Amino acid sequence: MTDAFLLRLRAAIAALPAGQRVAPVTVDGKRYWVKQREYYDSLKLRLQKGDAARAFERERRALHDLGGLGLPVPPVVDEAGDYFVTPDSGMPLAKILRDRLLAEEERMAAFRSAARALHAFHANGIAHGRPNLRDMLWNGERITLIDFERYAPRRNRRINMALDLLMFVFSAYVAAEGERPEIDAAISTYREEDSTGLWPLAGRIARMLGFLTPLTAPLRRRKPRSRELSALPLTLHRFSAET
Repeated sequence: MTDAFLLRLRAAIAALPAGQRVAPVTVDGKRYWVKQREYYDSLKLRLQKGDAARAFERERRALHDLGGLGLPVPPVVDEAGDYFVTPDSGMPLAKILRDRLLAEEERMAAFRSAARALHAFHANGIAHGRPNLRDMLWNGERITLIDFERYAPRRNRRINMALDLLMFVFSAYVAAEGERPEIDAAISTYREEDSTGLWPLAGRIARMLGFLTPLTAPLRRRKPRSRELSALPLTLHRFSAET
C-alpha cells in the first residue's frame, strides 16, 4: 500500500461516526472494513461480553498468523492500536443460501469452496472455533473466513475441529431451513477432502448428542419458527446417518 493510499484510508477512518465497532469505508473505488476495539461504559457490559481488548488482539493476531500459513483469511491492509482494516471479501454464505442469491451452479461452487476452505484449516491443524456461514464470504471466486475473536492456538485440538464441522453444517441448516443441494455439496466435498479423518469423529459426537433431539421436541412444538431449534435434529441426524 502506498503512503498516499494510507492517507486517504486513514482520512476515511477518521470521518467514521464514533462508536461504530465495524464499519465500511470506500477508498479509490474499493470497499474496506474497519474493525475498531470496543470500549464498554459499564461493568455489566464487560461481564456480559468479556475482555474486548483481548478479543480484538486475538482476532488481529489470527489474521496475521493464519494469513502467514496461506489460509483463506483477509489480509490486514492497515492497523493501529485500536483498529485494523481488511478488504471487502464478498457476500456472506448465509445470505446467499437463505435468499437463494446467484445462480444455483454458482451457489454449489461457493459451498464446495467453503468446505475446502474449512478443510484447509483442519489440514493445517487449526480449529476455527465458530465457522458460521455468516462469517464465510464469497466473492465469485473464493471463500474468505472472518471473525476470529475466539482464536487461540490452545484450541487447536481434533475435538474442536470436529465441532467446527458440526457448527458449519448446523449454520447451513439454520440459513436454509431444511435440506438443500448446497448443503449436500459442502458435505460431500469435505468428506472427499477429509485427509485427517475428522468426519467420523464429528459423527461420534453427534451420536452422543442424539438425546437432544427428543429433549428439545417440546420446544420445537412451542417455537415452530425457530431456525436454530429446527436445525438441531437435522444436523445431528446428518452426521449420525452418514458416518
